[in-house]
Amino acid sequence: MRSNQVVFALALASVGIAAHADDSWTPYVGIGGGVQYLDQNTSINGTVPEYVGQQRDYPVYFYNHHSGGVLNAYAGLGRFTNKVYTAFEFDIYYNPANYTSSTAVTYAPFSQIHNTQTMTASMPWRFGFSGIMGYQATQKWLPYARLGAEIGHLQTGYNSVSSDPNDPIPTFVQQNFSQNLLGGTIGIGSRYYLAPHFFVAIEGDYTRYLNANDQKASMTILNNGQIFYHSQPYNYQFQTSIYSLIASMGYQF
Repeated sequence: MRSNQVVFALALASVGIAAHADDSWTPYVGIGGGVQYLDQNTSINGTVPEYVGQQRDYPVYFYNHHSGGVLNAYAGLGRFTNKVYTAFEFDIYYNPANYTSSTAVTYAPFSQIHNTQTMTASMPWRFGFSGIMGYQATQKWLPYARLGAEIGHLQTGYNSVSSDPNDPIPTFVQQNFSQNLLGGTIGIGSRYYLAPHFFVAIEGDYTRYLNANDQKASMTILNNGQIFYHSQPYNYQFQTSIYSLIASMGYQF
């Protein structure tokens, strides 16, 4: 009776390797969720004509550093060569959160205009393609590393409200941007096989996107009841990174 129990225990311990015993490419899919940290910085540079004949440089910096939930779905092809695991994977990430940072500046000592500015930033969708390499540490445990590229859809909005104690009419300025950013991803993770075809995984990734630039001009400013139009371009620069930690469950065919 005891020998049967030992055989059964050994069989349970080996279920993780049954799904990848050969050297062929096999597809897999999975879904997961976790948290991500958005590190998004925006700088604005240009020249503002405060009053007729007066101008001032306009460097303003916004820092969006916020965390939120993220959903993930993936599909890939993987294979084992002895204990070395190789895979190619496509990922989709979704995060609907919209983050906001604000700053307040006064244009010049001689001016009493107080300008409250707000920058919103969100990256609701990300798409990635990666190469994965791992090593079968035990029958069930597979640690691995990831290297790949991502495209992230960055949405930002700039709002400015200026107040002047000598003028009851405030100034309103609004600019919106929508950009697809290309970035690189590195990460480390681990799979644990619960059954021959089922596994759970946890992974931490870092994605750094290329800096993006845009220009907006012909902004309208209301000062002392008058409307000023100026065509000097405002240069917007966006620096974006994302850190993520995601747990998932998958099925290997």
